[in-house]
Amino acid sequence: MELLFVFILPLAFSASGVDANKNLSVVPSITAVLGRDVTIPCTYQLSPGYSEMSLKWTMRKDGDTKTLLYRDRLSYSIPLSMYRSRVSIPSTDQVGNVSLTLKEMYFQDRADYMCEVTWRNGSENTVQDTALIKVSVVQVPVSKPVMPNVQSPIYIQAGQSISLTCTATGSLPITYMWYKKQPDGTKTRLSRQAALTVSDAGTYYCEAENFASGKKVEQSGPIELIVQEWIEATSEDYTYQSTTEVKNIPTSTSYIETSSTESGGNAVSPASRQKGNRTLLWLYILIAALCIVVLFAVIIANVIMKKRKKKRNEYDLNVTFSSHLAGANNNMEDKKCTARENEYEAMICKNENE
Repeated sequence: MELLFVFILPLAFSASGVDANKNLSVVPSITAVLGRDVTIPCTYQLSPGYSEMSLKWTMRKDGDTKTLLYRDRLSYSIPLSMYRSRVSIPSTDQVGNVSLTLKEMYFQDRADYMCEVTWRNGSENTVQDTALIKVSVVQVPVSKPVMPNVQSPIYIQAGQSISLTCTATGSLPITYMWYKKQPDGTKTRLSRQAALTVSDAGTYYCEAENFASGKKVEQSGPIELIVQEWIEATSEDYTYQSTTEVKNIPTSTSYIETSSTESGGNAVSPASRQKGNRTLLWLYILIAALCIVVLFAVIIANVIMKKRKKKRNEYDLNVTFSSHLAGANNNMEDKKCTARENEYEAMICKNENE
């Protein structure tokens, strides 16, 4: 977060004979915060037929004028080596915006800055305009650090990690330090890249300080971290990466990864975790029940088919046996009737059999 104090009063400087639409628009003065980035605004509105020919930013301090940046249609240069990584301007695509950005302001950057632009039209006529902006640099005490988008308590699973960010405003550099409160009321200072295990549940807070006059240490509100054991039904469904790191960086942001990030994501509340676990458990139960029903249906169908096949075989056997038996009886009777002594008796025998 950049902290910038800007006091704006209407001001425009114009050279003799310059079209009113090409006058530079600036602010008379800017107060920047030590260690922070600042943008010195300088803009114009281009009249039809004109185009920017060159741009030059200069700095005047203690009667000495130095060129910070120069740009024309063929070149771009930053003559002073100490500013080559610290100054920048918008690209030429942003026509009319030639504001200068200075990174990480120092006290020696207090000076008068001049924005000078030259335009040219199709008739090769050129016009020029110069504007001056006074820049001062001040120290600002550090503010109370906060942890954005974090609400206490935080619930995590064992083996999980979560990243806590401590942020404060004020002059840079800002120093951060993380602490953990102990049950006996004492505090433990956390070193960089300290590992956090299940026993690292507890209360954490950060402190911030800088070197502004009348400096004092500011402390954030406490964050309670609650570590929960894995639910067995879902212990194989998640992968976690555990890292713990404290960082002091020049942009007034300090990190401590005090628990872990689920698959690269954020910490999950216990209610959400338990709801997801219950949903997965019921899904597994439903799938198992369906499998059992299908298995029983297949077994019952096989039993019924076997019984029907057995009955059909028995029926066919009875029919076949009865047919053979009847045929055998008829043959025997025919033989008995044929054995009669005369045709008359044989005829009577056959009629009786029929």
